[in-house]
Amino acid sequence: MMLMPLFFYTFIQYIKTLNAKYLASNVFLGGMLIQFEIAYGGPLSFIFLLFVLLKNKKFLHILLFGLILIPLSTYIMFDLRHNFMLLKSLQVYMKGNPQEHYVSILSIIKNRFEYMTSSAVPLLWDLPNSNKILAVLVLGFLLKLASFNKVDNKYKYFFYFFFGYFLFSLTNRYYLLSQHFLGFIPIVIMMIASLVTSRYAKYIVILFLFIMLNNEVEAIKFVAASNNIIGFAERSWKFYDTLSQKAFTAGSEKEFGYFVWTPDKFAYSPRYAMVYGQKTHPDKIAYSFTKKPVTYLVMAPPPKEDPWVDGKFWKVHSIVIDKKPVSVISFPNGYRIDRYELTDKEVATPFDPTQDMGIHFR
Repeated sequence: MMLMPLFFYTFIQYIKTLNAKYLASNVFLGGMLIQFEIAYGGPLSFIFLLFVLLKNKKFLHILLFGLILIPLSTYIMFDLRHNFMLLKSLQVYMKGNPQEHYVSILSIIKNRFEYMTSSAVPLLWDLPNSNKILAVLVLGFLLKLASFNKVDNKYKYFFYFFFGYFLFSLTNRYYLLSQHFLGFIPIVIMMIASLVTSRYAKYIVILFLFIMLNNEVEAIKFVAASNNIIGFAERSWKFYDTLSQKAFTAGSEKEFGYFVWTPDKFAYSPRYAMVYGQKTHPDKIAYSFTKKPVTYLVMAPPPKEDPWVDGKFWKVHSIVIDKKPVSVISFPNGYRIDRYELTDKEVATPFDPTQDMGIHFR
């Protein structure tokens, strides 16, 4: 996140001065940002700066774009060592997977418009509708400054990246998540903060006071409610730690297998917790997505909007365990740990290997 202001600064400075050091810095920083989010990292900046240098006949400056290979060398080395995994994944993504369910283009466009006034301009905590109204108001002020200010073009460049990002993001066939735009948030905040020096300063100061007061009140409420969240809610790491501790201390066996189910097939949170639990219990060996004489099924509750999606079907048809558990550990938030004692035949019965999505991170 902290790279983005410097990236934006070097972008503007090269346009103003045509100094090669700013272009070199921007390309290098863009390569680093691409590792976080491709859309705002490189393409938008490089396309515009390429146009600028060609317009001003700075043809030798094109060579500076080769600097991007330095930060992207991690991608290159990873692909070379792993049989071009990233390149093959990109090819599959570009072609599309006929077995994959993609969101309709109208839903994607609607998601992008909603995102512009929510996660992209985070002003009010936990008040989405009010945030949308304030976001439209603030963006309106910035658009007026971009249209009237003939000397300082930073607002125009801001909107080039802001709207350009969402246009570029249409190549993503899924909904945007909050972290996708996170790296650009510092620029959004800087542009909004700059309004206090504009012709709208008196209105903006009142607006800022309202935002600060509201967020302080919401923060106090959040702290007060945290006693019912920490250690109990699904978003609490302390809860997942408790979950894994229960699994590792439920029986006296020295080794066991386990499977994890959540509505999100990756099930990152409970799976990471189980990996961490193994490190804190070196006296036991836990086998992820493996059947053993003692096997645990860690299952999340179904989503509130779709209560029929639960782990029962997964247990019987995907993991192929169709018997009652020996014991069950239930949690107030709906999570449960089922303990099974399997026969040799049941252990040998194969399960669906596609259920193991692994734990992938960079």
